[in-house]
Amino acid sequence: MTVAKQPAIFHTHFTSDPVSIASTMVALLDCLGKTGVAADDLGSMEIVMLEAINNIVEHAYLYCPDKPIELLVRKLGQDVAVELTDSGAQMPGGILPKGAPANVDVPVDQLPEGGFGWYLIRTLSKDLHYCREGNENRLTFSVTTGD
Repeated sequence: MTVAKQPAIFHTHFTSDPVSIASTMVALLDCLGKTGVAADDLGSMEIVMLEAINNIVEHAYLYCPDKPIELLVRKLGQDVAVELTDSGAQMPGGILPKGAPANVDVPVDQLPEGGFGWYLIRTLSKDLHYCREGNENRLTFSVTTGD
């Protein structure tokens, strides 16, 4: 059975403000915990989710706090499949960033402030896809949970 045919275990709409994002993450992690996802895997899921949402907030919505985000989560065996949809600006060039690791082999005062997000997303997830459909961005990925 394909992921799209699996019923959602979590589906919500929230806005791009810190309080809404935090409450959504608490509810999502609680839901996943109740399905038996281990604490370590919840940590990986949280990192990927927050990095992806942070990119929506910072880049697609340019820090506008009242913009809509839709989150749909399905479970397929040991994979947690996620779909995030927003109506913000399109990814530059319509493609995902490469996510190369930032250079940290520099003096402390020259360490980059950013450049880690897409690397973390790509490292901790799989089946990462982005598309623009009409006026919406859709980011999908999976995180493997369990042994």
